Amino acid sequence: MTSGVWIAYLENISICWTNLHYRVLILLRNNRRLFGRVKAFDRHCNLVMEDVKEFWTEIPKGKGATPVNRDRNIGKLFVRGDSVVIVVKNPGDLKDE
Repeated sequence: MTSGVWIAYLENISICWTNLHYRVLILLRNNRRLFGRVKAFDRHCNLVMEDVKEFWTEIPKGKGATPVNRDRNIGKLFVRGDSVVIVVKNPGDLKDE
């Protein structure tokens, strides 16, 4: 791993560890976002999450079509670590700092 990738990896693991059982926002490779509680994780950044809300944008085919924002609730979810781009603390908690 290059040093920049390694630092980003360690920051993601650090955020997972300090926010275990708290809500985090996770950005995935497929342009989806997850907001939920991290229950467990490992060194590969595989995550087990609970009470997850998934957000994504669908772009309909055709001229003049407007993008549609979608979401769904998921009770329990396993996220494979290679799809995780970044882990962010709960945006609602950041304003308290």
